[in-house]
Parts: sequence; structure tokens; C-alpha cells
Amino acid sequence: MNAEITTVKKKILRWLLDEKYDVKELDDKEKKYYFRFSVSRTSKGPGFLIVQPKYRSDSLVFLLPLIMGKKEKRAFETLSKEEREDLISKLRINVALSGTGSILNFHPNPKSFESIHLAKFVYYDGLSKDRFFEIIEVLLNLEAMVLFTFFKPLSKVST
Repeated sequence: MNAEITTVKKKILRWLLDEKYDVKELDDKEKKYYFRFSVSRTSKGPGFLIVQPKYRSDSLVFLLPLIMGKKEKRAFETLSKEEREDLISKLRINVALSGTGSILNFHPNPKSFESIHLAKFVYYDGLSKDRFFEIIEVLLNLEAMVLFTFFKPLSKVST
């Protein structure tokens, strides 16, 4: 790991620990480093992931996965193809119109997925403590939108 990556990694870890987050460093050979931490407002997933991919030496990925429960998965599968596509389209449009520069992915794919991933890339030269926590807040706000736009309608589907 080069010096800049090591410095940024230490800085992020210090920021999270200073703010009293429970941080766990994960091991993944595809990533230079990989942190997981929870935010009390996060409700549908394992918490935030901060990833330094091996293929990007000057930026980080903030990732917030939202897991579909069994009931939600059944409700989604109960919808017609058009209803499923409409729900996904509304979600994509809302994220795009949010103006946050965030990315929406369906994992493993949009046709058969188990989680929705909200992500945002940030370059090292734009990374400050303020910017770091601002991105977390942006993704938490997007999570609320996803819960309202996607998960809430599924709760009304009878399975």
C-alpha cells in the first residue's frame, strides 16, 4: 500500500473512532482496505462500507447496502413484470434526480436481486472530515427515499 493510501486509511479510521462508531476492518483480497461501521439510522442492512478498491488508487467508495427481506422479496416477485419494472424505474429516477452524484445498483442484478446498493465515490483530494460525514448523511437520506419509494409499496402487496 502506498503512503497516501495508508495515510487516508488511518485518517478515516481515526475519524470514525473519534465519533464513537463501532468500526470493523474486513479482509478482502480485491480491496486495499475495507471498513464496516453501523449508523443507528441504518435499518435495512449491515451498515456502511468504506472501500478502497485495488483498481482505484486515488478514491474511495462509500457503500450502503439495503437488504431485501424474505417478505419483501416474495412481494416483489408477486408483482407483474410491468409493476416490477415501474418500481425499479421510479427508484432509479429518484436517485438520479437527487443531485447527489450517487449510484444505485441492484445486487446481484436488476432481474433477481437480494439487495440494493447506494454508493458514492470520492477522490482523496476532496476528502475532509466534513466531506466524509456529509457523504454518509447523503447516503442516509437516499436510504430514506429508497425505503419510501421501494420498500413501503412492497409492504402493501399481499403475498
